[in-house]
Amino acid sequence: MMTEIDPTKVNSCPFCGGIVVEMHDDGETYCWRFVACLECSASVEIHLIPGLKPEERERETFKRALEKWNTRVETAK
Repeated sequence: MMTEIDPTKVNSCPFCGGIVVEMHDDGETYCWRFVACLECSASVEIHLIPGLKPEERERETFKRALEKWNTRVETAK
């Protein structure tokens, strides 16, 4: 499953400058999620947050994955 991310809340890809990324739930194992650039497939991965109800866990994991993506260096203008 892929979840499209609002491009106004995400930094551009540091490799290709793409601004559209998606959240995927088919990471290395069932407990990983990743955010990937749709243009060049650059990605960051994050482990599911334990101890929360399923809906909260997905929402919090999604939020942290997006924060992790946004800590990456932006491309030079």
